[in-house]
Amino acid sequence: MQTPVTLLHPSADAWTPVELSMRVFRRLASPGTVVMLRECGHFPCEEPGLTDLVAAVLELAESVRKRG
Repeated sequence: MQTPVTLLHPSADAWTPVELSMRVFRRLASPGTVVMLRECGHFPCEEPGLTDLVAAVLELAESVRKRG
């Protein structure tokens, strides 16, 4: 069984372009999901991206709980 991967990438990240993250993400053999964190930078503490981050982590945790 492959471990699913969730890429959480800030949409306004000036340090790490999304293209760089996507290049690595596409090479993974595992199934995956990409979540763009709206209107936040490299350290995603701005809203609404912070809410997006929390929602994505909770969703991932729930999916793991259901599988386990």
